[in-house]
Amino acid sequence: MQIDFHHAVTYVVARWAGFPHAAAATIAHAAQYVDDATNNGPVRFADGRLYYRTASAHRMLDMKNLSAQQNHLAWVPFHFLPSGEGVGIERLVCRPNSALARHMLECCIDDSYEDKSTRKPSAHALYRLGITAHVYADTWAHQNFVGIVDPINQVKRLRTANDELDPNPWDAVKQILSRLFRRELPALGHGQALTEPDLPWLNWTYVNGRGETIKRRNLDLFVDAADHLAQFFRRFRVADAKAEVAGLSPAQKSQLRALFDALRDQNGEQRHAAWLDAITKGRIHGIAPVPLGYIAKGPGSWKDAALAITEDAESSEARPTYSAAFLASEWKMFHDAAMDHLRMMTRHIFPQYGLVIP
Repeated sequence: MQIDFHHAVTYVVARWAGFPHAAAATIAHAAQYVDDATNNGPVRFADGRLYYRTASAHRMLDMKNLSAQQNHLAWVPFHFLPSGEGVGIERLVCRPNSALARHMLECCIDDSYEDKSTRKPSAHALYRLGITAHVYADTWAHQNFVGIVDPINQVKRLRTANDELDPNPWDAVKQILSRLFRRELPALGHGQALTEPDLPWLNWTYVNGRGETIKRRNLDLFVDAADHLAQFFRRFRVADAKAEVAGLSPAQKSQLRALFDALRDQNGEQRHAAWLDAITKGRIHGIAPVPLGYIAKGPGSWKDAALAITEDAESSEARPTYSAAFLASEWKMFHDAAMDHLRMMTRHIFPQYGLVIP
């Protein structure tokens, strides 16, 4: 999934689940920042203090994607959650709403409340909730793929509904170039499928590395993911991981489906802009008009507010100035939550399902 779902749709679903604007905005920002937190290692302050953060993603063309260690630390626990079902490599295959995924949700809720009777979450609980929401939603989009380099991720004979139409000459050229480019990509995650898993309206089929034909209707999957996300958010709000709660209403599902189907720009940023326009102009059922934006890096971003350094400065000898405000910064809260999530997955949950990520 791309920024249109992870940020805008997550915000909408959080509001529908009962969160006020400020909390929903934090959850949604954290959910999207999982894709944008691409730096790891220590931050060194001018006075010698250190803060260690973890990368929850890597740039898609970064050669580190081929490192088993980097897969272990980013793609598997944050993007291609294993189901833990079956034997062999099958245990690493991502499945929507698997038992392991539901276990992750329960741990997120249980870890977020020191005293469940007060229903007051811990300081960085909403950031952890956003991170978990990202991982959970991706189990629908990333199903049938694994977060390491493996032949099961091979994508052959990929066809979309549009392939059955008579394309214009330029579309045909782009299609050929796309297929040639796909063949050069490593079999990591859904890399060889390019953006097909992320386009909310798309119907597509492909043959995987096992020779199995996989059919996908993204529209149904995205609506189902949002419905389950609403249930997760409602359980979080009542501090009960096993509470019986409702999902989205028929009207809410209908509006999501209509917007997913209508916003067909191939560029996720453009679809995101259309979602933000609908939110800020009050076109979403039951949500009053409210400004909503997202800045990943640079001026106005969480990172800039916390450190006031650019990407270029970070790679040089420049050092941010430490202040007590850093401890309560949203950027630090996110990274604290990301580290908690990583430790929970790799040291607590994965071992219970017999998973040792290579």
